[in-house]
Amino acid sequence: MPRPEWWTMKSRTIRGARGAIRFRARTMRLAGLLLVALVWVGGAVTAQAKLDYKVYPIDYCSTSNADTSPYELLNNNCDLTGRWRVNNESHGFVHFKNDMTITDLGARVIPVKISNQRVVGGTKETYNGQTFVRSDVCRWNAAGGMKILDNLGGNSHAYRMNENGAIVGFSFSASPVKYFGCLWEPGKPVVALAEGITPTAINLAKQVVVKVEAHNQAALLEGTTYTYLGLLPGGIQNWARAINESGQVVGTCVDGSNYLGYGFIWDKVNKLKPLDPTGSHPSDPWAINNKSQVVGTATDTTTGRKWGFFWTKETGLVELNECIDRIIDAGWDLRYAYGINDNGDIVGVGIYKGQSRAFFLTPSNPGSETMASVLTLLLFSGY
Repeated sequence: MPRPEWWTMKSRTIRGARGAIRFRARTMRLAGLLLVALVWVGGAVTAQAKLDYKVYPIDYCSTSNADTSPYELLNNNCDLTGRWRVNNESHGFVHFKNDMTITDLGARVIPVKISNQRVVGGTKETYNGQTFVRSDVCRWNAAGGMKILDNLGGNSHAYRMNENGAIVGFSFSASPVKYFGCLWEPGKPVVALAEGITPTAINLAKQVVVKVEAHNQAALLEGTTYTYLGLLPGGIQNWARAINESGQVVGTCVDGSNYLGYGFIWDKVNKLKPLDPTGSHPSDPWAINNKSQVVGTATDTTTGRKWGFFWTKETGLVELNECIDRIIDAGWDLRYAYGINDNGDIVGVGIYKGQSRAFFLTPSNPGSETMASVLTLLLFSGY
């Protein structure tokens, strides 16, 4: 017997209501899972904000052979340059990560930078036995090898190099003997920037950070225009060591009351700012990358203990020893951070089980594993 029309309509209404209930239930379950995912990811982000790092020793011949020089020693490819000891003599070296090859740059070579194009700038010192003879700015690449650059007639010394291979440093003239800040660009003769200045850093825009010796202060040199960075309150002198492509400069200002150095960051908009506004930790920044991340060394004023630091505007000074796994990486005391690339990788020098060792830090990244777990949770839940 056929069911009346009202019965059919009632059945459809009931089925529709049941479907809506199931839809709402599925939506609520999905919302709950997404909430769990957000909390999970939020935890991962928080953990990442705590700067988790994995530490690796830099060793090439023996535990005592990695005598790393205090300059920006790595590029964005994690190629490294520095100094090691060969037959009890200091040599420069370059280590290419991709093919894991090591090239000896020669005796008494002091590298100051390796570019992303694998060009190394530095200083070559010449000795006669134990007697110093002279020093020259040099540039190296795999194709052309080591090249000694010209000078103003006397000794020359490199401080930094930009990504195009332009090196800044100083040279003495021959007669009369004078001291000039200089620029060495690839394929061009040396240029004397000015007398009585020490250039310490350069970026691609050819903004040069200098110390004006007559005033004992750091300045930004653009063409022939000097912009003095200024001093922190109570400061009596300063110097700067690094500049990034945005024109941010980091350096140290000496306080006149205790003669301790306090790290600063400077740019044209925000001017001079202390890395530690509380003034609790004297610090000496060595490098800044293009993400405004700074590394260097800080000092405990009570004990005199040195510790490597990482700094951003958001985190402030963070001790690197607090960023590594104290169980897995037990035995490390990270004291000096000398370089940081745009990936956040850091190189420096510390103590490992009682011996001085160069180290390489790379950020841990739990985010990808966490997101994969969240996606797996959603997939196996039927969504």
